[in-house]
Amino acid sequence: MVRFVLRQLIGSRAGPVVLGAVLALPANRLSAQDYMGMAELYGQGVVNSLGNQIRSAGIRSSMGRSGTGTGGAAAARWPAHITASSIGSHVFTVDELQAMNSADAARTGQLLNGRTINITGTVVHPPRTDQAIHLVSGDGQGFHVFVFFPGGRGMPQAGTRITLEATVERVRRTMVSVRNPQVTGRGTPPTGATGSTAQTSGAATGSASPNYHALTFRSTTAVTNELADRFAETLAPALRKGRSRQDIATLVRSGQLQNGFRTLLRPYGFSDRDVADVLASHMVMIWQVANDHHAQPPRSHVIAVRSRTREALARSGWVQAMDDADKQRFAETLSVGTMMIVGRYVNGYDTNDRATIDLAVRDAKDMARSFADLDMTRYALTDQGLTPR
Repeated sequence: MVRFVLRQLIGSRAGPVVLGAVLALPANRLSAQDYMGMAELYGQGVVNSLGNQIRSAGIRSSMGRSGTGTGGAAAARWPAHITASSIGSHVFTVDELQAMNSADAARTGQLLNGRTINITGTVVHPPRTDQAIHLVSGDGQGFHVFVFFPGGRGMPQAGTRITLEATVERVRRTMVSVRNPQVTGRGTPPTGATGSTAQTSGAATGSASPNYHALTFRSTTAVTNELADRFAETLAPALRKGRSRQDIATLVRSGQLQNGFRTLLRPYGFSDRDVADVLASHMVMIWQVANDHHAQPPRSHVIAVRSRTREALARSGWVQAMDDADKQRFAETLSVGTMMIVGRYVNGYDTNDRATIDLAVRDAKDMARSFADLDMTRYALTDQGLTPR
């Protein structure tokens, strides 16, 4: 896919040249965290809920890992009994972690990232994986602890209540991921937790009939202009000297990046007015840049990613609840953010600038991690889609 973009954009030089004229490509790094952070602001949290629901829909599980949760209201008050001095001896519940993160995400990350803590919760087994569990609260509101067991060794049964000691890998908006888990206690779930857990797990399996029509949407200039203003505001720190935010807004409003993305999709019969097509194409492009793999991938490999993505999203009830504007915000944010990274990547090859290529590679890795908790270098693009190496 990226090779096709290379041919098209280098041939006309329009994409990399305009992008490079506006943004300080070699000097400043356009953080992928910025892209998805911006997206979470659109549509009153649409993309935040989408990211959580996409994991529920099984896209990550189809790649060998999974996540569940439907997103729910979280307390906005920091638990008074949680302090820096109490972390070592405290046994955290999932509800406490959710309340902390909702009240002050930055403080929660500072306190917990890299720390070994004790956590208790009810076990849910995500679909299509035998190497990970989630710890959820009894009410099943959506926030969870993602626990990876290499090789599936020592995994507890679904529905049981456990306490484990583990190192916090990263605090995210909808979950806390941990590594090196050691189960230190087992019990039974609180009253009512089993039914709630079963409901959450069942939603993640995608048992509903597929609704492919719900994946498509109509776009409007108004939404594009809204996104242009948000991109301009967020990416202003990366401006070249003498350029203004308006230059970024004009670039996005012009549709140049969106058209480049659309051109990439056309040979595969994909549509940029289909959220599954956009997400699948984003995943393939980001995989290519993250792995510095600019050769054209086999068509069957690209189609396999799209097939899995499309099936998962079409079976997810949350898609039907979105209106066209929500879908456009999500799809266009991904397409513009992806093409900014691809534009930098193309610019690096066009100018034989290894430093610029490396920056694009790092951005692609960060974008995958920030959005879907994926390390794209650990996956291969095959006729089965993206599969663990």
